[in-house]
Amino acid sequence: MYANVQLLQGSDVDITKEEFVAINCLVQVHKNTPLNELLSEKAFLQEKVYSRQEQMKVLVRDNFARFVGCKDLLDGTSIISIGPGLHYGTNITLLFQI
Repeated sequence: MYANVQLLQGSDVDITKEEFVAINCLVQVHKNTPLNELLSEKAFLQEKVYSRQEQMKVLVRDNFARFVGCKDLLDGTSIISIGPGLHYGTNITLLFQI
């Protein structure tokens, strides 16, 4: 499949171009691919995308306070309380202790 995509670069089937048209790519690259194989790959890709989305959610949830702390530190505009006596943007060492 990847060799076919490389041969098609420079047209609307090149995934790196703004003019990319997914249906044209599928038609040209997978014109001889059996439907059951396409459906299997679709399910595989959907699972991979879902898994990646879940990983990103965990990353944001686990590090949200750090993200906010960094932003506040850079902006120097707001202070967010994260608990009794703990405030982001007020103590630079606190940011790195979490």
